[in-house]
Amino acid sequence: MVNMKKQNPSWTASIALVDRVCALVESGDIEGLRSALDAQPHIVELDYDIVGKATLLAYAARCGQTQVCQLLVQRGIDVNQRRGRSDTALDEAAYHGHLATVTWLLANGAAPDGDPGSILSPLMHAIIPGHADIARLLVDAGADLTRLHTRLHRTPLDLALVWGHAQIEDLLRARNAPSLLEKTDWSKEYGGPILAFIDSRFGRVLPLALSAIVPGADVVQRVALVNKNKSKMLFTIGLFNVHAPMIELFIVLPPAWNMLGKSAANQFPSALLLCLADRVAQGMQVEEGLLVMADDPLYRALAWPKDIAGFQVCDHQWGSDREHEKEIAEDEKVGLWTLAPIGRTKRGFTPPSLEKNRAAGWARLTLHPETA
Repeated sequence: MVNMKKQNPSWTASIALVDRVCALVESGDIEGLRSALDAQPHIVELDYDIVGKATLLAYAARCGQTQVCQLLVQRGIDVNQRRGRSDTALDEAAYHGHLATVTWLLANGAAPDGDPGSILSPLMHAIIPGHADIARLLVDAGADLTRLHTRLHRTPLDLALVWGHAQIEDLLRARNAPSLLEKTDWSKEYGGPILAFIDSRFGRVLPLALSAIVPGADVVQRVALVNKNKSKMLFTIGLFNVHAPMIELFIVLPPAWNMLGKSAANQFPSALLLCLADRVAQGMQVEEGLLVMADDPLYRALAWPKDIAGFQVCDHQWGSDREHEKEIAEDEKVGLWTLAPIGRTKRGFTPPSLEKNRAAGWARLTLHPETA
């Protein structure tokens, strides 16, 4: 099937054309497809799935037609081609269990991890239906075992456990793959007491390999799944070593924020925390109420969302129960301070209320990075 909007020639003619091309691909008619490509080169630009907008290469991989994939790549199609949110050819071949096609794609330049901005990786595509042979091939090719499914918030090992694929589970455990379903010993990690506290009171802190996005100045960045998995929280670990009193900084993000997306817009939260960490390491004192503004020359070069004028640092209450703080010695307390977004207005911005930000809900505190 095909998404016919804005396609030429007419919708009816294009549907018929796509059906003919699909038949050639499904039957492995190399000569017929070659003739069709010579006569109508634009057929490689059509969508071959009404929902997923699969490319012709991805459709061929879905069908396990390795020779068709070879023909298309020889004619200049990028082996890692992806249109919009569609899957790559490697994603399709891995999910549908076509070992020979996966082998050929990897040998001819397909990225083992697919597109970093996609919801799940080729390895995850292979794990869900239980294709152990393909999973092993991808792992041997260097597939990332720490990749997180951006909607289910699960690692490859988690998916193997949930779907009950023991053979794949054994494969991943032998390679020390992490899991979010299993308890973490925070005592062995940098900033362990802080991580243990966040993990127990806010939400699941992701394993180190999933969360250390930008290390610098002995400060790393971690991610926690909070608000019953309805939000993500990006935060620093290590500012406690370079700032007195001890603090760490937090930014609340949507649950679908993909930490692997490489665009400047997507990485804005991480880049901002890195800038702040660098400034703190150079002696900047952070106090509650501090404004971090987009027009500040120190932060102006970052990819600020158009609707955000800045942030106010606040000691958010995060629930009314703070009795535990009375048991902590003053010189051992670590302030977990949140960067509350300040919306942009026609006249600039409305001065934020520190009192309101301290008690704000998840929706009010959530930053929405722009989609590149």
